[in-house]
Amino acid sequence: MKFFRQKIRKIGAKIITAIFLFPFPKLRRDVKRALQSGGLILDTIWKYRHGEPETFKYNLSLLLCVRDEGRNLAEWIEYHLLQGVEHFYIYDNDSKDDTQQVLLPYVERGLVSLVSFPGRGQQVAMYRDAIIKFRDETRWLGIIDCDEFFFLKNGQRLTDFIRGYEGFSQLLVHWVFYGSSGRRERGEGLVIERFRMHARESNSLTKTILNPRKVLVLGVHSSRVIGDSCNETKKAVPLRYNEGILCCYKEPPVANLICLNHYCVKSWEEFMEKRARGDVILPLDAPSAKCSEEFFKSADYNDVTDPPELMDPYAEKIRTALGMPPRG
Repeated sequence: MKFFRQKIRKIGAKIITAIFLFPFPKLRRDVKRALQSGGLILDTIWKYRHGEPETFKYNLSLLLCVRDEGRNLAEWIEYHLLQGVEHFYIYDNDSKDDTQQVLLPYVERGLVSLVSFPGRGQQVAMYRDAIIKFRDETRWLGIIDCDEFFFLKNGQRLTDFIRGYEGFSQLLVHWVFYGSSGRRERGEGLVIERFRMHARESNSLTKTILNPRKVLVLGVHSSRVIGDSCNETKKAVPLRYNEGILCCYKEPPVANLICLNHYCVKSWEEFMEKRARGDVILPLDAPSAKCSEEFFKSADYNDVTDPPELMDPYAEKIRTALGMPPRG
Protein backbone atom coordinates (compact mmCIF):
# COMPACT_ATOMS: atom_id res chain seq x y z
CA MET A 1 0.00 0.00 0.00
CA LYS A 2 2.82 2.41 0.88
CA PHE A 3 4.46 1.75 -2.50
CA PHE A 4 1.27 2.66 -4.36
CA ARG A 5 0.77 5.84 -2.27
CA GLN A 6 4.30 6.96 -3.18
CA LYS A 7 3.65 6.26 -6.87
CA ILE A 8 0.37 8.18 -6.82
CA ARG A 9 2.05 11.19 -5.17
CA LYS A 10 4.84 11.22 -7.76
CA ILE A 11 2.46 10.88 -10.72
CA GLY A 12 0.15 13.57 -9.32
CA ALA A 13 3.04 15.98 -8.82
CA LYS A 14 4.24 15.41 -12.39
CA ILE A 15 0.78 15.99 -13.84
CA ILE A 16 0.30 19.23 -11.88
CA THR A 17 3.73 20.45 -12.85
CA ALA A 18 3.28 19.58 -16.54
CA ILE A 19 -0.15 21.20 -16.86
CA PHE A 20 0.26 24.41 -14.90
CA LEU A 21 3.98 25.19 -14.93
CA PHE A 22 5.20 23.99 -18.33
CA PRO A 23 5.86 27.53 -19.69
CA PHE A 24 7.88 28.47 -16.57
CA PRO A 25 10.95 26.18 -16.28
CA LYS A 26 12.48 27.90 -13.26
CA LEU A 27 9.20 27.84 -11.34
CA ARG A 28 8.69 24.23 -12.41
CA ARG A 29 12.09 23.32 -11.00
CA ASP A 30 11.44 25.13 -7.73
CA VAL A 31 8.06 23.45 -7.26
CA LYS A 32 9.59 20.05 -7.99
CA ARG A 33 12.29 20.62 -5.36
CA ALA A 34 9.69 21.79 -2.84
CA LEU A 35 7.62 18.66 -3.41
CA GLN A 36 10.68 16.45 -3.03
CA SER A 37 11.76 18.23 0.16
CA GLY A 38 8.27 17.96 1.58
CA GLY A 39 8.22 14.25 0.82
CA LEU A 40 11.51 13.78 2.68
CA ILE A 41 10.20 15.63 5.74
CA LEU A 42 6.98 13.58 5.85
CA ASP A 43 8.91 10.32 5.46
CA THR A 44 11.31 11.34 8.24
CA ILE A 45 8.47 12.19 10.62
CA TRP A 46 6.80 8.86 9.80
CA LYS A 47 9.98 6.92 10.57
CA TYR A 48 10.63 8.92 13.73
CA ARG A 49 7.15 8.12 15.08
CA HIS A 50 7.66 4.39 14.44
CA GLY A 51 11.12 4.16 16.00
CA GLU A 52 14.49 2.89 14.80
CA PRO A 53 14.89 -0.49 13.06
CA GLU A 54 16.10 -3.27 15.33
CA THR A 55 19.00 -4.22 13.05
CA PHE A 56 20.92 -2.64 10.19
CA LYS A 57 22.69 -4.09 7.18
CA TYR A 58 25.64 -1.76 7.84
CA ASN A 59 26.79 0.16 10.89
CA LEU A 60 28.72 2.86 9.01
CA SER A 61 28.48 3.85 5.34
CA LEU A 62 29.60 6.82 3.24
CA LEU A 63 27.68 8.72 0.58
CA LEU A 64 29.67 10.24 -2.29
CA CYS A 65 28.82 12.12 -5.49
CA VAL A 66 31.46 12.00 -8.24
CA ARG A 67 32.18 13.27 -11.72
CA ASP A 68 35.36 12.11 -13.46
CA GLU A 69 37.12 11.09 -10.23
CA GLY A 70 38.22 7.64 -11.43
CA ARG A 71 41.88 8.35 -10.78
CA ASN A 72 41.33 8.98 -7.05
CA LEU A 73 38.40 6.73 -6.17
CA ALA A 74 40.20 3.47 -5.34
CA GLU A 75 42.53 5.18 -2.85
CA TRP A 76 39.58 6.95 -1.20
CA ILE A 77 37.62 3.70 -0.84
CA GLU A 78 40.58 1.66 0.43
CA TYR A 79 41.48 4.34 2.98
CA HIS A 80 37.99 4.38 4.43
CA LEU A 81 37.79 0.60 4.47
CA LEU A 82 40.78 0.80 6.81
CA GLN A 83 38.68 3.17 8.93
CA GLY A 84 35.99 0.49 9.29
CA VAL A 85 33.50 1.84 6.74
CA GLU A 86 31.38 -1.10 5.57
CA HIS A 87 29.62 0.27 2.50
CA PHE A 88 29.70 3.13 0.00
CA TYR A 89 26.75 4.71 -1.83
CA ILE A 90 28.35 6.36 -4.84
CA TYR A 91 26.39 8.55 -7.25
CA ASP A 92 27.99 8.98 -10.67
CA ASN A 93 27.10 12.38 -12.11
CA ASP A 94 27.85 12.19 -15.86
CA SER A 95 31.41 10.87 -15.60
CA LYS A 96 33.24 10.49 -18.90
CA ASP A 97 36.41 8.88 -17.52
CA ASP A 98 37.00 5.35 -16.17
CA THR A 99 34.92 5.84 -12.99
CA GLN A 100 32.61 2.92 -13.84
CA GLN A 101 35.53 0.54 -14.47
CA VAL A 102 37.31 1.55 -11.27
CA LEU A 103 34.18 0.94 -9.20
CA LEU A 104 33.14 -2.34 -10.85
CA PRO A 105 35.32 -4.62 -8.63
CA TYR A 106 33.92 -2.94 -5.50
CA VAL A 107 30.37 -3.30 -6.82
CA GLU A 108 30.97 -7.00 -7.48
CA ARG A 109 32.30 -7.43 -3.91
CA GLY A 110 29.14 -5.82 -2.53
CA LEU A 111 31.06 -2.84 -1.10
CA VAL A 112 29.61 -0.19 -3.41
CA SER A 113 26.06 0.64 -4.46
CA LEU A 114 26.55 2.58 -7.70
CA VAL A 115 23.79 4.90 -8.93
CA SER A 116 23.86 6.88 -12.18
CA PHE A 117 22.36 10.35 -11.69
CA PRO A 118 22.70 12.66 -14.72
CA GLY A 119 22.19 16.41 -14.91
CA ARG A 120 24.09 19.42 -13.63
CA GLY A 121 23.50 21.11 -10.30
CA GLN A 122 22.22 17.89 -8.73
CA GLN A 123 24.34 17.39 -5.61
CA VAL A 124 21.60 17.94 -3.03
CA ALA A 125 19.14 16.02 -5.22
CA MET A 126 21.55 13.06 -5.23
CA TYR A 127 21.87 13.23 -1.46
CA ARG A 128 18.08 13.31 -1.11
CA ASP A 129 17.66 10.35 -3.44
CA ALA A 130 20.18 8.32 -1.44
CA ILE A 131 18.58 9.17 1.91
CA ILE A 132 15.13 8.10 0.71
CA LYS A 133 16.40 4.87 -0.90
CA PHE A 134 18.98 3.67 1.60
CA ARG A 135 18.21 5.30 4.97
CA ASP A 136 17.04 2.04 6.57
CA GLU A 137 20.15 0.07 5.52
CA THR A 138 22.81 1.85 7.55
CA ARG A 139 22.99 2.98 11.18
CA TRP A 140 25.29 5.92 10.36
CA LEU A 141 25.87 7.71 7.05
CA GLY A 142 28.82 10.04 6.40
CA ILE A 143 28.37 12.52 3.55
CA ILE A 144 31.69 13.74 2.13
CA ASP A 145 33.57 14.30 -1.15
CA CYS A 146 36.33 12.36 -2.88
CA ASP A 147 38.99 14.87 -1.77
CA GLU A 148 38.06 14.46 1.92
CA PHE A 149 39.43 11.81 4.29
CA PHE A 150 38.25 11.22 7.85
CA PHE A 151 41.22 11.13 10.22
CA LEU A 152 41.32 10.05 13.88
CA LYS A 153 44.25 11.60 15.72
CA ASN A 154 44.69 8.80 18.26
CA GLY A 155 44.76 6.02 15.65
CA GLN A 156 41.26 4.82 16.51
CA ARG A 157 39.09 3.62 13.65
CA LEU A 158 36.12 5.74 12.62
CA THR A 159 33.66 2.90 13.11
CA ASP A 160 34.78 2.55 16.74
CA PHE A 161 34.82 6.30 17.37
CA ILE A 162 31.24 6.84 16.18
CA ARG A 163 29.84 4.32 18.66
CA GLY A 164 30.11 6.92 21.40
CA TYR A 165 27.61 9.26 19.71
CA GLU A 166 24.39 7.21 19.66
CA GLY A 167 22.58 9.92 21.64
CA PHE A 168 22.97 12.43 18.78
CA SER A 169 21.48 12.64 15.31
CA GLN A 170 24.46 14.31 13.60
CA LEU A 171 28.21 14.53 14.27
CA LEU A 172 29.89 17.62 12.79
CA VAL A 173 33.52 17.05 11.71
CA HIS A 174 35.66 20.08 10.88
CA TRP A 175 37.88 20.47 7.84
CA VAL A 176 41.66 20.76 7.92
CA PHE A 177 42.80 22.25 4.60
CA TYR A 178 45.76 20.54 2.90
CA GLY A 179 47.67 22.60 0.36
CA SER A 180 49.69 21.82 -2.75
CA SER A 181 52.94 21.14 -0.84
CA GLY A 182 54.51 23.32 -3.55
CA ARG A 183 53.63 20.84 -6.33
CA ARG A 184 52.81 22.19 -9.78
CA GLU A 185 52.50 18.79 -11.47
CA ARG A 186 50.60 15.72 -10.32
CA GLY A 187 53.55 13.37 -10.04
CA GLU A 188 53.35 9.78 -8.83
CA GLY A 189 51.94 8.38 -5.62
CA LEU A 190 48.80 8.44 -3.52
CA VAL A 191 47.09 11.65 -2.48
CA ILE A 192 47.90 11.05 1.19
CA GLU A 193 51.58 10.55 0.26
CA ARG A 194 52.02 13.53 -2.03
CA PHE A 195 50.36 16.18 0.14
CA ARG A 196 51.55 16.40 3.74
CA MET A 197 51.37 20.15 4.35
CA HIS A 198 48.25 21.75 5.77
CA ALA A 199 46.75 24.73 7.60
CA ARG A 200 47.74 25.31 11.19
CA GLU A 201 44.12 25.56 12.41
CA SER A 202 40.99 23.62 11.55
CA ASN A 203 38.29 25.32 9.47
CA SER A 204 34.87 26.42 10.74
CA LEU A 205 33.04 24.51 8.00
CA THR A 206 32.14 20.87 8.55
CA LYS A 207 30.90 17.71 6.92
CA THR A 208 28.75 15.24 8.82
CA ILE A 209 28.11 11.71 9.92
CA LEU A 210 24.40 11.47 10.60
CA ASN A 211 21.44 9.24 11.35
CA PRO A 212 19.77 9.19 7.90
CA ARG A 213 16.33 8.45 9.36
CA LYS A 214 16.29 11.80 11.19
CA VAL A 215 17.11 14.11 8.28
CA LEU A 216 14.57 16.86 7.61
CA VAL A 217 16.46 19.22 5.29
CA LEU A 218 19.66 18.15 3.55
CA GLY A 219 22.67 20.41 3.18
CA VAL A 220 26.15 19.94 1.75
CA HIS A 221 27.99 20.84 4.97
CA SER A 222 25.35 19.85 7.53
CA SER A 223 21.63 19.05 7.65
CA ARG A 224 18.61 19.89 9.74
CA VAL A 225 17.74 16.82 11.77
CA ILE A 226 15.31 15.65 14.41
CA GLY A 227 17.34 15.66 17.61
CA ASP A 228 20.68 17.22 18.47
CA SER A 229 23.77 17.86 16.38
CA CYS A 230 27.14 17.79 18.12
CA ASN A 231 30.86 18.14 17.60
CA GLU A 232 33.54 15.78 18.92
CA THR A 233 33.04 17.07 22.48
CA LYS A 234 29.54 15.50 22.60
CA LYS A 235 28.12 18.94 23.20
CA ALA A 236 24.89 19.87 21.41
CA VAL A 237 25.63 22.52 18.75
CA PRO A 238 22.93 24.87 17.42
CA LEU A 239 22.98 25.45 13.65
CA ARG A 240 22.20 28.48 11.55
CA TYR A 241 22.47 29.64 7.95
CA ASN A 242 25.50 31.78 7.09
CA GLU A 243 25.63 33.05 3.50
CA GLY A 244 23.31 30.23 2.45
CA ILE A 245 25.32 27.50 4.22
CA LEU A 246 23.93 25.65 7.21
CA CYS A 247 26.74 25.72 9.75
CA CYS A 248 27.65 25.94 13.42
CA TYR A 249 26.46 28.92 15.39
CA LYS A 250 28.90 30.74 17.69
CA GLU A 251 31.01 27.60 18.05
CA PRO A 252 34.76 27.66 17.32
CA PRO A 253 36.06 24.71 15.31
CA VAL A 254 37.14 21.73 17.42
CA ALA A 255 39.39 19.06 15.90
CA ASN A 256 41.38 17.53 18.73
CA LEU A 257 40.07 13.98 18.21
CA ILE A 258 38.73 13.83 14.66
CA CYS A 259 39.02 15.98 11.55
CA LEU A 260 38.35 15.77 7.85
CA ASN A 261 41.56 16.12 5.84
CA HIS A 262 40.44 18.23 2.89
CA TYR A 263 42.78 17.94 -0.11
CA CYS A 264 41.00 20.81 -1.77
CA VAL A 265 43.48 22.03 -4.36
CA LYS A 266 46.15 19.29 -4.65
CA SER A 267 48.75 20.22 -7.30
CA TRP A 268 48.21 23.05 -9.77
CA GLU A 269 47.76 20.50 -12.57
CA GLU A 270 45.03 18.65 -10.64
CA PHE A 271 43.34 21.89 -9.66
CA MET A 272 43.08 22.89 -13.33
CA GLU A 273 41.52 19.49 -14.10
CA LYS A 274 39.01 20.07 -11.30
CA ARG A 275 38.29 23.50 -12.71
CA ALA A 276 37.59 22.02 -16.15
CA ARG A 277 35.08 19.42 -14.95
CA GLY A 278 33.13 21.91 -12.81
CA ASP A 279 31.31 21.69 -9.49
CA VAL A 280 28.61 19.01 -9.11
CA ILE A 281 26.42 21.37 -7.09
CA LEU A 282 26.23 24.03 -9.82
CA PRO A 283 24.62 24.15 -13.29
CA LEU A 284 26.93 23.74 -16.27
CA ASP A 285 27.09 27.45 -17.10
CA ALA A 286 27.32 28.70 -13.50
CA PRO A 287 30.67 30.17 -12.41
CA SER A 288 32.23 28.70 -9.27
CA ALA A 289 34.49 30.63 -6.94
CA LYS A 290 36.05 27.29 -5.99
CA CYS A 291 37.41 26.94 -9.52
CA SER A 292 39.24 30.25 -9.75
CA GLU A 293 42.96 30.96 -9.51
CA GLU A 294 42.20 33.24 -6.56
CA PHE A 295 40.64 30.33 -4.72
CA PHE A 296 43.73 28.18 -5.31
CA LYS A 297 45.91 30.82 -3.71
CA SER A 298 43.53 31.31 -0.78
CA ALA A 299 43.20 27.55 -0.08
CA ASP A 300 46.84 26.58 -0.66
CA TYR A 301 47.72 26.15 3.03
CA ASN A 302 51.21 24.79 3.69
CA ASP A 303 51.84 25.92 7.26
CA VAL A 304 52.45 22.56 8.98
CA THR A 305 54.13 19.40 7.64
CA ASP A 306 52.89 16.01 8.81
CA PRO A 307 55.57 13.52 9.90
CA PRO A 308 55.79 10.42 7.67
CA GLU A 309 54.55 8.12 10.43
CA LEU A 310 51.17 9.86 10.42
CA MET A 311 49.87 8.67 7.03
CA ASP A 312 52.51 6.21 5.81
CA PRO A 313 50.96 3.20 7.62
CA TYR A 314 47.70 3.83 5.74
CA ALA A 315 49.54 4.40 2.46
CA GLU A 316 51.43 1.10 2.73
CA LYS A 317 48.22 -0.86 3.28
CA ILE A 318 46.46 0.95 0.43
CA ARG A 319 49.36 0.22 -1.93
CA THR A 320 49.19 -3.46 -1.02
CA ALA A 321 45.42 -3.56 -1.55
CA LEU A 322 45.76 -1.89 -4.97
CA GLY A 323 48.70 -4.04 -6.09
CA MET A 324 51.06 -1.07 -6.19
CA PRO A 325 54.79 -1.49 -5.51
CA PRO A 326 56.11 -0.32 -2.11
CA ARG A 327 57.08 3.33 -1.99
CA GLY A 328 60.77 3.79 -2.70
